[in-house]
Formats: sequence, C-alpha cells, structure tokens
Amino acid sequence: MLIYDGDCGFCSRSAQWGRRHVDPQMPMQPWQEADLPSLGLTEDQCRDAVQWVEATGAVRSGGAAICAALRTGDRRWRILAAIGDAPGIRVGTEIVYRWVARNRHRF
Repeated sequence: MLIYDGDCGFCSRSAQWGRRHVDPQMPMQPWQEADLPSLGLTEDQCRDAVQWVEATGAVRSGGAAICAALRTGDRRWRILAAIGDAPGIRVGTEIVYRWVARNRHRF
C-alpha cells in the first residue's frame, strides 16, 4: 500500500497519476486517513517521505517506496523500478526523490 501526504497537492496528484498509469488497483491512502500503527508507521515517517507497506508488513520509504509502487505495474514499470532500485543507481534514486520532496511545493 502506498501511503502519501494527502495535504500535499503534488503528492496527491502523483498518487492518482500512479493509479491511472501504473496500476489501477494500486492500494493507496493518504497518511492522514490511515491507521498508521496497524501499518507499522509513525506520523514522523510519513511526514518525512512516501511509504510503501508490503502485505508482509515490510516498509520501504522515499525512492524505494516509489520503486515498490512501480513494481505493481506492467513490464515497463517493473523494468523502471528495477533500474531505480539497482545497486549504484539506488543512491541517485534517493537523491532525486529527496530533491523533489524538498521542492514539491513548487510543482
């Protein structure tokens, strides 16, 4: 499940874009409406970055969460996720994620 900031217009639009273009069945919810303790999350984690919670309870955050969400899509999205999560590229994925997160109010 993708847990995003429902108070952020960019975050909400991005989540809905993912639902339309990556996976229409992608589970997602704004963190402000989610039962965070049952998901193993805190408000601080959710304020800091987007979160992905696996059915197993494993949590991925930031760029890794975006890659996990992309893996729910078809082959092209899974390839993009594999690239973004690859050793050596993963650091760049996080740098880009953090830059976008810091500047999201501009988008």
